[in-house]
Amino acid sequence: MTKINLIFTFDYELPMGSCRSYQKGIFEPSAALLNLARDQNVKIVLFADICSAIVFKEWDYEGYYKPFASQLKEAISGGHEVQLHLHPGWTDSTFKNGKYYPSGSNTLSNFRDVPYPGNIQGIIESGVRELNEICSDRENYKCIAYRGGGYNMSPDTDLILTNLSKNGIIYDSSVIKGYYFKSELQETDYRKMPRKANWIIPLEGPMNSTAEKGIIEIPVASMPATPWLRLNRIMKKVRNKNLYKKLKYDNTGSGNSGKKSNLAGSIKSIVYAPLILSFDHLHLDLPTLNQILLYQLKIYKEEDEITLCVNSHPKTMGKYHLEQMSRFVDVLRTRYKDSVNICGYRDLSF
Repeated sequence: MTKINLIFTFDYELPMGSCRSYQKGIFEPSAALLNLARDQNVKIVLFADICSAIVFKEWDYEGYYKPFASQLKEAISGGHEVQLHLHPGWTDSTFKNGKYYPSGSNTLSNFRDVPYPGNIQGIIESGVRELNEICSDRENYKCIAYRGGGYNMSPDTDLILTNLSKNGIIYDSSVIKGYYFKSELQETDYRKMPRKANWIIPLEGPMNSTAEKGIIEIPVASMPATPWLRLNRIMKKVRNKNLYKKLKYDNTGSGNSGKKSNLAGSIKSIVYAPLILSFDHLHLDLPTLNQILLYQLKIYKEEDEITLCVNSHPKTMGKYHLEQMSRFVDVLRTRYKDSVNICGYRDLSF
């Protein structure tokens, strides 16, 4: 039977559009997540949106930067990992009267022609440096894995991958196979990826090419959403509308992924929307999560060992989501036992 190394990753970030409370938006749900991880004795990985910390170091040191850094140090002290996540739009956003206003520069490519250190190279360098400094209180910590903001790695994939590698990044976890998203701010297309679970991306890209040397892809586990699954999702939302309102976690914030660019882009984003192994969504109940995992075992049955991610966001996770995570961990340990190894990037041996 195929062995799965499963990495529980969480994008540690504020709602990008706006947020009335940093505590509700990131720190309280993350504290609850760390408590659950401790109680369940499960290792997690926080992909920290370090660009937000860099700007808030000047905007609001006591209210945001200090608790941000403190919580990451707490995570490392608890045996967890902190890795690199970049939402570069923070670097040219503004802050007035205690509120932040996003610029709309969602991708690293928006900064390609900006003079150094405001360009792609400088943003990656400063992000890695700041994150490593925060995390190095108890050890000489080095982040080795990356996830692009909005899962985006294009265009300028070659510049992004090359500079990530120069700064010590070995693994990428930005790919969700089958995922397509296009808005006025960005386009991400992972519909034609290699058939293998994991592959080495050459530094010159593109993301679906393979090489002997480069950055190792550890994708987020997903499965195609069949017409029945889509219908079932709609039925759940309609049937459980009032229940969902009660279960939804109110982070007092809003996103900033941009409006869909056109009708064709909107249709593609819906049609090519796979089910993601995640605790974020209310329709992804325990049977569905298990179905996604079984799908991985089916399509990669010829491989002896594979490594995949679960990906969620503390900013969306309330009591219900944490309960789902706890139950999922229990299922992994009782049903799959040694076939599934919950680990971090530092535990891998590619």
